[in-house]
Amino acid sequence: MRNALFNWGVVVPMGSVQTDTQTWNYDATSITMTFKIAPADLLKCIRHVVGYTRVYTQNNAKFLNRNPPASHPDYPNLHATKILNIKGVGTKGNKTNLVGTNLLQIKTGTWDSWEVYHVTVQFESLNYDVRPDKLTQGEYQRYVVKRWEPSLETIARKGTPWYLNGTGASPVPRFPGDIFQKTPKGIMEWTWIGVPEDFIMNGRILPGNIQRGLGKVNEKLFPQYFDPNGDPDDPPQFPAGTLLAHEPKLIPRQQSHAAACYDGGAIGDFIFWNFATLFDVPRTYDVVFRLEWFDPYTPDWAPPILVNVRGNVGNQVTPRGHQLVPSPKPIGGIDWFPATNIEPINPITSDSNLLYRYYDFNKFFQYSPTFG
Repeated sequence: MRNALFNWGVVVPMGSVQTDTQTWNYDATSITMTFKIAPADLLKCIRHVVGYTRVYTQNNAKFLNRNPPASHPDYPNLHATKILNIKGVGTKGNKTNLVGTNLLQIKTGTWDSWEVYHVTVQFESLNYDVRPDKLTQGEYQRYVVKRWEPSLETIARKGTPWYLNGTGASPVPRFPGDIFQKTPKGIMEWTWIGVPEDFIMNGRILPGNIQRGLGKVNEKLFPQYFDPNGDPDDPPQFPAGTLLAHEPKLIPRQQSHAAACYDGGAIGDFIFWNFATLFDVPRTYDVVFRLEWFDPYTPDWAPPILVNVRGNVGNQVTPRGHQLVPSPKPIGGIDWFPATNIEPINPITSDSNLLYRYYDFNKFFQYSPTFG
């Protein structure tokens, strides 16, 4: 509840017997805490505790404004995951509803009002960072659950000759056989949590940036900005061509209160509960990216090749990773080289001559403009 824009206090029950609970183990923590909130601050409290994400515009560009869930006063690494209960305390009165509309035919009514509210919040350890806007360079630095799946791919070489060494026989005994080479690969699975529909969906229908990158390899170093909590002397960044975008999974979600609705304004301009937002639920997605890593050995003696990405001479890359294929026998059987659909005597003018086209994977985590 740090940096809350309202007054709050911890509820101390009669007899000074603690009713809130704490659960600690090696890889998870759960703590409940009950706060006293004035009626005028209840909606502010809900928004502050639960957190929200919205799209905002700055200098004609769109960004995410992440307001993370509240952190525990004593354990700032624990964040609110749920409001367990809101209980009115004190003298009960009636509060008049003065809102009405011909569209919905909602009539004026009343509901309960209390002197104070006791709000019980559950704080837990999260498996992703909730970094604020001002400390974020790329959206993949926060609200992303990261997982790596190591794998091996088997490549068969048929009819390879084998020799029995150390027999002393002349000539050396030989026999035909098959070689099955195990090549290391990996799947980098990143789950991007709670992304507003207006940020990744063109017209709330088509995920443009995601769709553009399917079946392509990374054009630039990815990620562009490394994890701030990682080793600054050895930031992991994948060179161009070493990641291949598989089809992601988009899981529809929604945010629980109307303060998160997109209004196109600057930070601080919020749409609170009104009849316009009744029909505009702030929907979000959890996006599960699956990027296949592959970076086989390339011999030092291989001549360097530069390819123009999308035919642009000012944007050139050296084929690597998924753009390579294993050399056939009898060249060696362990080296990998770029494969093209034109003969080497002709210049490679575009990545359309390679196995895969290139795409900037950093755009997966940026606003998706009109698809075209």
